[in-house]
Amino acid sequence: MNRLTAAVLCLLTFISLTAASAIAECRYCGSTGYGSCSYSPNRCHEHVDYADRCEFCGSNGYGSCSYSPFKRHRHGHTANRCRYCGSNGYGSCSYSPHGRHEH
Repeated sequence: MNRLTAAVLCLLTFISLTAASAIAECRYCGSTGYGSCSYSPNRCHEHVDYADRCEFCGSNGYGSCSYSPFKRHRHGHTANRCRYCGSNGYGSCSYSPHGRHEH
């Protein structure tokens, strides 16, 4: 493989990795940051493109979240999982502010 081919392969790999790990933007203002947002009705940035991360802080954990208006992490919509605890069950949820699993 010559240098040009190697450079092109390297660039294509970088582009595909960058596109795959794109940072989600706030649905109200387009910012990639977290915290307060003057355009949001909840007054905080909401990132909707993360299925496995909290919409308010980017954490992949569950439980309390200082950025959330509900004070709980809320993940984006995932394949049949509760947004507040990650369970695939139905019924009561101790993490949800509404007390029920939300898929």
